[in-house]
Amino acid sequence: MGDAPEPITGIVEAKDFDVVIIGAGVSGASAAEAASREGAKVAVLEQSGSFTSLDMDCAHN
Repeated sequence: MGDAPEPITGIVEAKDFDVVIIGAGVSGASAAEAASREGAKVAVLEQSGSFTSLDMDCAHN
């Protein structure tokens, strides 16, 4: 195994969430909506910075 990563420093603000979802694809967005509807405070983290995968056409007929 390699060395441990450097610790994160310089955090300006901390936030509290009930649910944190990694990935804003179809599954992540659906999970976020479901958790939100149940009253959870939800954060969605997406590497690309947008929900572009939701704009894709359905692949089946």
